[in-house]
Amino acid sequence: MNQQKEKKELPLFPKTRDELYASLNYFCSPELPEAKTEYIQKYFKRHYDLITECLTDENLKTSLAQKFTVLESIDGVGKSTQINLFKNQGFNVTSTPPPNFFETEKQREAMLMTKNYHLISTIYLGACLYACVHIPKINIIDRFWPSTYAYQAAQYKQQTNIDITIVPKFEYLPNPINIIYLQMPEKLRLKRLSGRNKNETIEEQLMRKDIFFTENIKNNYKRIKQQTEFPYIEISIDDAKTTPQTIFETLKQYVVKY
Repeated sequence: MNQQKEKKELPLFPKTRDELYASLNYFCSPELPEAKTEYIQKYFKRHYDLITECLTDENLKTSLAQKFTVLESIDGVGKSTQINLFKNQGFNVTSTPPPNFFETEKQREAMLMTKNYHLISTIYLGACLYACVHIPKINIIDRFWPSTYAYQAAQYKQQTNIDITIVPKFEYLPNPINIIYLQMPEKLRLKRLSGRNKNETIEEQLMRKDIFFTENIKNNYKRIKQQTEFPYIEISIDDAKTTPQTIFETLKQYVVKY
């Protein structure tokens, strides 16, 4: 099988442990054009080692036993504020990617700038797995595989015009107790973003420049709600005057604290 055909058959979302291994090995191949990029040369070997360590039978047993809530939203809704409130209240919180998975924000951005959705999906699914293996007794995760699907499928559609309508299931990742999806009207979300003092992330730049990209992400979250096998809770923030603490009190009732 030649390299071009192999790449064509590479799954965008590796669903089994064998598929994840195959994707990792493919992206480590020195013959690939991607292997010559700065990101692959400097960073991929580290992530390969981190992820393959988590794929052992013993570590998967640890991972699959995790029980937690996933907090999701598109950028600019206030999810990070809520995550900080959970941390301040003593909840055990992690994120995808978890702290230290990328050594710097520049590393994460270098990966995103490769414009290779297969590579990005593989790394982020591995980051989900890494969080579940290395963070004991998680209460809540700031994004998990739903955002990997929502964002990468949206970007894939932008580039190929192919819509991935079936939400993938990942046998090597634990199922959350529930998924909480924060949402707000688009006008209010954009107003919040315009008032931020920090620099935009790459994802926020894409969403600001392309309304169809944003709509594709929202549609993918709707598909998760329709197809998921566990509780999917939508919480709408319709009033700009609603305080973060009020939102937190609503969220807290759905989160188990060990």
